[in-house]
Amino acid sequence: MIRPRISLIDSDREELLTLRNSTNLRSKVSKRVIVLLELDKGQTIGNVRLIVGLSYPAI
Repeated sequence: MIRPRISLIDSDREELLTLRNSTNLRSKVSKRVIVLLELDKGQTIGNVRLIVGLSYPAI
């Protein structure tokens, strides 16, 4: 699988974690936040696709 190189700085990661825990986000934005956090953890696109339920092109 393709393993993209995503490396978030600490402040960006903290902001995304705050957004992830927010209850005011639209589903689309919430999924994008999760995608970024999972890619930052080193997950492959295929694994992230299964986690968030999006198609490969959507990620």
